[in-house]
Amino acid sequence: MVGSRVALAVILGVAVVACATSPGPSQPRVAVPSGSPQITNLPDGPSPVAATATPSAPSPTPVARPTLKPTPLAVPPRPTGVKLHEESEAICGDDPREMCAIGDSIYTVSWKAPRTKGVEIRVYGVTTCFGVDGSGRMIDGDCLRQHTEVPASVRVLLAKAPASKGKVTWRMEPAQSLAQTRDGVPVYSFVLATYNAEGGHSIFAIADAGDYCTSADVECPD
Repeated sequence: MVGSRVALAVILGVAVVACATSPGPSQPRVAVPSGSPQITNLPDGPSPVAATATPSAPSPTPVARPTLKPTPLAVPPRPTGVKLHEESEAICGDDPREMCAIGDSIYTVSWKAPRTKGVEIRVYGVTTCFGVDGSGRMIDGDCLRQHTEVPASVRVLLAKAPASKGKVTWRMEPAQSLAQTRDGVPVYSFVLATYNAEGGHSIFAIADAGDYCTSADVECPD
């Protein structure tokens, strides 16, 4: 009886081992066409999503701003308190018995106002004598008077200085007219004006109107 149980147990063990080692049903294989991309295992987690480009906002178009023009400088006032001083240079030799020769005419013009910094006084010689009217008759014996137009064509620059200085000096050669330049240009009157840094200027002030009768070498009534 015991031997029969032992033999049965051995037969059952062999059967169990056979079942454990026998291969299971084979999985069906799918043929992959030649040239197809290989599929790799993806990591656990959600499937990747293709990133889409977000269109960027257009850059604002720069707007041209109008260029602001600087405010022009104010026209400076006309010189006032104008005075002219003249002296003749004497050229003397070593011999005291000899007479001295007359050299340059030295002019100094001064003004009381303006004395503002940043503006300049310019002195001009007027190269035309405005002594007669349209009919050729003498006006008043002067070569210049207020409200007479003196364009650049009849002016020559003689001297300039900062208005704050209050005066300026220059030299000229004597002549039958008021004086003459080194180039021999006759000058009949002296005028001056105040100029700002932009070249704007005041109306002209008369430093010396000149004498028509002397310049024209004619006799004038007293």
